[in-house]
Amino acid sequence: MAHILFLEWNSYANEYMKRAWTQTGDTFVSFPFSAKGKNTRFDGELTMDIAKALLAEKYDYMFSFNYFPVAAMAAKACRVRYVSWVYDSPYAQLYSETVHYETNDIRIFDRAEVEKLRALGVGTVSYLPMAADVSYYDSLRATDVLQYQSDISFVGSLYTESDMQLYHRLDALLDEDKEYLEGLLQEQKKLYGRNVLEEQLRQNTAFTERLEAAVPLASYPDAFAPKEWYYANFYLYRKVTAYERMDILEMLAGRYDLKVYTHTEDSNIRDNKYSEQLRKALRPKVDYYNQAPYVYKNSKINLNITLRSIGAGIPLRCFDIMGCGGFLLTNYQADLFEFFEPDKDFVYYTDYEDLLEKVDYYLAHDAEREAIARNGYEKVKRGHTYKKRLLNL
Repeated sequence: MAHILFLEWNSYANEYMKRAWTQTGDTFVSFPFSAKGKNTRFDGELTMDIAKALLAEKYDYMFSFNYFPVAAMAAKACRVRYVSWVYDSPYAQLYSETVHYETNDIRIFDRAEVEKLRALGVGTVSYLPMAADVSYYDSLRATDVLQYQSDISFVGSLYTESDMQLYHRLDALLDEDKEYLEGLLQEQKKLYGRNVLEEQLRQNTAFTERLEAAVPLASYPDAFAPKEWYYANFYLYRKVTAYERMDILEMLAGRYDLKVYTHTEDSNIRDNKYSEQLRKALRPKVDYYNQAPYVYKNSKINLNITLRSIGAGIPLRCFDIMGCGGFLLTNYQADLFEFFEPDKDFVYYTDYEDLLEKVDYYLAHDAEREAIARNGYEKVKRGHTYKKRLLNL
């Protein structure tokens, strides 16, 4: 049994992790860790507060979802192992020099990101996919909340909200550079399983210099990520994702019984930039614990359209869908094939036409769809719960 200091912020899966510790007999103390308004890279007072908490009791390790340099500094000073489980991408704080501290034990859900960091000399990172709290999901009955029934659902951001959209800052570029960039985005949108934008920026140094002059990056003294990584991941892949999600949802809207649970403060809704069919499909954002599971349980097809900065990893959404017994239809993600069998545990599409064909097929073949959902559920239940993941920490 372990005793853990838990840096608890407004993260997904907090409650699932606490349930898993209880199930394994581990004990934990929660340290309220609000990252909002805090400098989680350099805040000396916050670092000291964490160090004081670490010294107040004897802990086997400190844990947080995502990685925070202030926590790493406190753990190093107190000689306590700092286990962080990163589920966000992109995640800039992974590119802080503090990741090299030997007290770090950084688990990342995306194998491609692990390989990238190791190639840069970071030896404290390893691969750990996300999980699902199947026992909690089993306690929820789909028939309890029938309002979420639909043929197809999507839960997530459209990346057109103002706080998610950094691409508009690139308006300072020359028109010819905007055209070049738009061409890159459209080509990347067609590629699944291969991200090329960072390499394209690295090869076209003249364009990247103009990009940097038009939109300078914030400077952090501990940062070591190449500038191409920042532009590709925070600006360009978000825009590709916005294009792709809008393309797919507009294609499905009106043709099927579609429900999209997203941020309704999206300015595009107010400005009537969506078709009437898609506007009818839009629903308010659902609560992660108390509403989203009912969506997954009551939808015949649950879509996953991965944020393009996730190179190979399995998004948390996929585990939640399968852990709820939902049918998962997703784009290609390499890590999925390491643990799950396509057309048996889940289904993936290769392009928009393939997506439509598979939607039509599986809506018309209930028994096959339900068998695949059941297989995915059983596989997650056997090997991909938070309790199982604790065996690797």
